[in-house]
This record gives sequence, structure tokens and C-alpha cells, in this order.
Amino acid sequence: METLQNALAKLSELKGENFALLCLLICLIKSLPNERRENLENDFEKEIELIRVEWLNSTLSEHFVTGLENTLIAIRLLLSTG
Repeated sequence: METLQNALAKLSELKGENFALLCLLICLIKSLPNERRENLENDFEKEIELIRVEWLNSTLSEHFVTGLENTLIAIRLLLSTG
């Protein structure tokens, strides 16, 4: 039971770290001029396609992929809003 509690505590810690980084990302993106934001959106999509090829050839858990896809949706939304 202690191992499960430790795992849940670590998971919560990682979620908090992820949330803090997303907040920083939001601030950085909002501070960019619109032209640079459009370039970032294009660059981001190119990088995502490269990463997709890598993860298709790996054994990532479905939970990792779900979390990644959810974050990608949020970042795309953030990049597309002016």
C-alpha cells in the first residue's frame, strides 16, 4: 500500500510541475508578436510530426499518449488564439 501511495504522490508532483510549465508557456506565447506566434505554430506542427514518427516506433503506454494528445490540443488552441 505504501508503494501505491508513493506512486500517487509522485504522479501528483509531476502533474504540478507540468501545470507550472504550461503556465510559463502560456505567458511566453502571449508575449510574442502575432507574426512570431504564427511561425511558432508552424514550427510546432513540424516538430509534432517528427515526434509522432518516433512514438509510433516505440512502446509508450496509452496513458502517456493520451496525456500528450491532450496537451497538444491545449497548445494548438493557445497558439491559434490571437
